[in-house]
Amino acid sequence: MAEPVTTETPEGVPRVERTAKRFYDGLKEDTIWGTHCNDCDEHSFPPMTACRNCGSRDIEFAEMSGRGSLKHYSSTMLPSYRFRNEDRMAYGMVQLEEGPYFFTKIEGVDFSSPEAIQQGNEELPVDVVGKPEEVAGETILVFEVEE
Repeated sequence: MAEPVTTETPEGVPRVERTAKRFYDGLKEDTIWGTHCNDCDEHSFPPMTACRNCGSRDIEFAEMSGRGSLKHYSSTMLPSYRFRNEDRMAYGMVQLEEGPYFFTKIEGVDFSSPEAIQQGNEELPVDVVGKPEEVAGETILVFEVEE
């Protein structure tokens, strides 16, 4: 059985920090963690301390497939502060195979102009696969369009 998210945490360590640590540690090992609710059978991603669907705390860590469908994408000329030294990038909304949506960096799409982005979005959805990647010194989950 998977490890429940609701187990006791070491004194002074908030449960949410433990959940985030497990997620980021997993990415460094090429494992994508989410959570699964034992009450409503829904997945949450990234992992949560309670179910996003029903609010239950009867949840456990679940390894996610890393596969999904790109629903929409765009780009930014001015990335968030965390990524301020990175080149311009595409970002988009992915619906994971398990159901949850995730907003992150997207690779394999044309974001060279507003027209290219518009045309690309007209061709969606497309299949994508997630992969951990180091960006701005942190390992994050990036999705790439499957050929």
